[in-house]
Amino acid sequence: MMRSFVMSAALLMTVGASSAQVPAKPPVAPPPTTQRPVTAPAKTAAPRMIGVTITTDVDCSITVDGRFPTSLRAGQPTTLSVSARAHKIEATSTTGAQDRWASTIDLGTVGVRPAVEIRLLPIQAKRIAEEEGRPPQFTGNWEVDTSKSDFGTDKGLSAYKKMTYRVQHAGESLSIQGVLEEKPSEQEDWVPDGQVRGSSIFGQDVTKTATWDGRALIARKEIVACVLRACGDGRTMHVVVVQRWQQTPGNPDNIKLQETLTFLNDAEQRVFKEATRTLIATRTSRVLDAALAAPATDWTTDMPKPHIAGTWRMNVSAGLGGAPIGGDCVIAELPDGVFEGRCDDDGTKWDLRGKVIGDSVTWSKSTQFGPLVFKGAFTSRNFLAGKTDFANGMSKGTATAIRRLPTQ
Repeated sequence: MMRSFVMSAALLMTVGASSAQVPAKPPVAPPPTTQRPVTAPAKTAAPRMIGVTITTDVDCSITVDGRFPTSLRAGQPTTLSVSARAHKIEATSTTGAQDRWASTIDLGTVGVRPAVEIRLLPIQAKRIAEEEGRPPQFTGNWEVDTSKSDFGTDKGLSAYKKMTYRVQHAGESLSIQGVLEEKPSEQEDWVPDGQVRGSSIFGQDVTKTATWDGRALIARKEIVACVLRACGDGRTMHVVVVQRWQQTPGNPDNIKLQETLTFLNDAEQRVFKEATRTLIATRTSRVLDAALAAPATDWTTDMPKPHIAGTWRMNVSAGLGGAPIGGDCVIAELPDGVFEGRCDDDGTKWDLRGKVIGDSVTWSKSTQFGPLVFKGAFTSRNFLAGKTDFANGMSKGTATAIRRLPTQ
């Protein structure tokens, strides 16, 4: 038993000695990484800014590289802050016609405080010289500035909020139509060649002459009698109307229209009344609206023919008693090409009845003075144009109609 105890103690001592002699394992180092250290991005240097002084000889609006629109006044330097590099500077005059100037300038090489001079006057002078070498062109819609116009003794016209002239100037001829508050007057045709041409209104003779005075159009008409109302002392008389159309030098989109009306006693050719007025007008569009310029045909013979049914905006230059009429007309088709319409001219109702034969359109309206007859044709699916005859020749005029689409 003593032997067993000794062996057990020895065994325990051996095990303890073995445990004490086992060295600890060293820590395992992590494998080397291949990731590069993160570095902050390099800062981009801000562009060097410089102040550039810009002057102009004409009031204008400028842009730098198509941006930053700035208004400049003639003779007043303006300083802008821009980067020191090449820039494209463009200028457009804001008085009169829109003359244009443009230049690309390297502002990084012209000095510490560079200066740019915009010269629009030479460009304007060249344009005016070119315009002086060719006839003026009056086509467009001209809106009268009633605040700048002088109506003379005819104060009634100054009460109108809107006055417009529609002019079609093609080749050697002009067609002019006045519009008061959307009410068109009779269209007048002129050929400025100095020849005397005859016409009629209310069944009376009218002589018309047009000439050029430099770049001004002189249109003169003389009505040899007055009808439907008393004239002056009750006797017939001559009424002479002279218009002078003059574009503003250097600005073809502005005109001065001077008009003189002279009333002469027919028996003695004595002036017993004279009126003058001067209108200032600006061309708002060079594209004539549908009331005077019909659109080109938009259909051919192999397409279905246009139909008359629908709502039409009517403009008749010489209607009842020679006065213009119009309004929206709702037209219904009947058998055999016949149609009937009911029109509303600002509350005044009137009816028409007509017929369509191929592309031709005729309609008529009864009045206490005689029939108003229209003869015309489709010039497109949505446009009618033709001539009118009131009271068997008492007055002749023109008429147009444009179809009102659902979005109108």
